Amino acid sequence: MDATPPLLTVASRLLGDTVRLISVCGEVDVTTGPQLDSALAQAWAPPSPCALLVDLGNTTFFGSSGLRCLLTADHEARTHGATFGVCNPSRPALRALKAAALDGVFPLYTTTSAALAHHTP
Repeated sequence: MDATPPLLTVASRLLGDTVRLISVCGEVDVTTGPQLDSALAQAWAPPSPCALLVDLGNTTFFGSSGLRCLLTADHEARTHGATFGVCNPSRPALRALKAAALDGVFPLYTTTSAALAHHTP
């Protein structure tokens, strides 16, 4: 019997001492949004980062729940005195971000390297 792959996987890693990178893979919708919310909230566990970056390069669907997750993460970053950005957005994610006009709310970077260049002290 084949195991069904998860709809969403989220990985978190600290780059250096200052940047937390959250990598998102799969579908972000109303059923998987809470999983992304949880990962983004855990990003502030010590050591708290100076920057939070979300890599959407491997998202296959990005609905309004994902947009809400990013808005909440941006707000939390400001609350913690940190910066926030989205990097490597997949086509579905970029389409959703632009349709909601969020590409003007927080920075979008075409690559993770570009994001790191702007968010690393």
